[in-house]
Amino acid sequence: MSTNINFPSITLPAWPITRIREDNLLRSQMENGIVQTRPKFTRIRDSWKLEWKAMTNADHTTFVTFFETTLSNGALSFNWTHPITNVTKEYRFEAPPEESNYDLSWWSVSFTIKEV
Repeated sequence: MSTNINFPSITLPAWPITRIREDNLLRSQMENGIVQTRPKFTRIRDSWKLEWKAMTNADHTTFVTFFETTLSNGALSFNWTHPITNVTKEYRFEAPPEESNYDLSWWSVSFTIKEV
């Protein structure tokens, strides 16, 4: 890990959290119908889709400050610790988070992060 920025301490996301494996194959279709494959990369980076269905206003304020100010709207990477394995790796936002305010005190927030 080369960053000293950590994901904020907020309520854990809703379950399940979704692991998205990076497609690591180059595929070549031959004239006879056979497909040859080989790895593109020497390592595979995982992505995780995280979702909060009922994030509190306090956690939402913390999260927005983290994304907009600390990470310069997602330009910087950060350390995220998987809530089950407790393994910490460096990640970056794939795209800006999707946020919905469906009540005066609760937010729905979802985003995907990818290992750097």
